[in-house]
Amino acid sequence: MVDLPSSLEKVQYEMFGLFHASDIICRAVTPPTPCNYSNYGSGYELREIESFYDGYNQLDDMTLYVPSESLELYKNHTAWQAFGNILPIEE
Repeated sequence: MVDLPSSLEKVQYEMFGLFHASDIICRAVTPPTPCNYSNYGSGYELREIESFYDGYNQLDDMTLYVPSESLELYKNHTAWQAFGNILPIEE
């Protein structure tokens, strides 16, 4: 299980493929924005993107737990809705 803090605002778009976890807890009330570091000319730039990398279709098999007041935000978010199950965090 991976437990992401409430202060998280951005997340690397390949992040969940690195964990190979079946459960993710994201405590952020506002869904963090997926981002990618891209090399542009003289350096790297953090760019916001619309989806997570899911080359092995593993997000379908993962359960995402989010704050109950944010459940609909995550379910309707272009990137986060890729998770197979999105459920409220039960404290």
